[in-house]
Amino acid sequence: SVQSIVISPLISTRSSHLIRIMVSNGGGGFWGMFKIRRNTQNADIKKTSLPPKVKIAINSMTKYADTITAVNEAFLMYMQPSFTDCPKANSEQICEDNVQNSTSLNVMRTFTAVNGYWNREDLKAHADYALFHTWKATVDFQIDGRKALHFTRTFLAVDYANFKETVDILEKATMSMDQAKAQFVDPKTGEEIPEKKEEYEEFKKDFDRLCGEILAASAKLPERQEEHFKEIVNFVPIIETYHLRTVRALGWVSKLKNKSAPK
Repeated sequence: SVQSIVISPLISTRSSHLIRIMVSNGGGGFWGMFKIRRNTQNADIKKTSLPPKVKIAINSMTKYADTITAVNEAFLMYMQPSFTDCPKANSEQICEDNVQNSTSLNVMRTFTAVNGYWNREDLKAHADYALFHTWKATVDFQIDGRKALHFTRTFLAVDYANFKETVDILEKATMSMDQAKAQFVDPKTGEEIPEKKEEYEEFKKDFDRLCGEILAASAKLPERQEEHFKEIVNFVPIIETYHLRTVRALGWVSKLKNKSAPK
């Protein structure tokens, strides 16, 4: 059971607060950072004032106190990039959703898969919703190709066989787009170079088209069944490639290789 939840402000900007949440269950715990609106005063930053998705993530994770310690590092690894890659203009809510859902996506989905809880509707439905919403927000408000590709790969850690060819193409498009983006601004003057920007826009069209194709295909996937657990076991090398730090740090590769699919 949860013994304590400590919420403390870290940084305040004109529009929002960055806060840290620490959850302890006696034998372990986790902590992460969340962004909330500025109109929430420091004195009112408490669990009851957090956005609904944050509450869901906390409540879902703390049900399984014996496993919380094992997901600590994954939680931390995937929280921080969500802030640095948030779009900067007119997208505060999307930015908040991105942060909150990436928690559920990267921690809850892996936690669910590794433990074979495909029959746990509360975990599965929340992870699937977080996946779709985070991915769509990342694509719609994409400012960095590698961020979107990261979420694509996370999705494919479970459903890799469905989209391998498309993602291979997407990876090349991402690289081309990122390279072009780096070149269309003169590093000395900070001025845009029109010819280079046109080249970047062409690469971005390809990238957007491929993201749209994958997103449309993912929306048509059948309800996830226990067979997906077998897919994860079969594609351990893929997970290790895409999530090397997480998998190695937590030893999930060995767990997956030694675990049979749920009956």
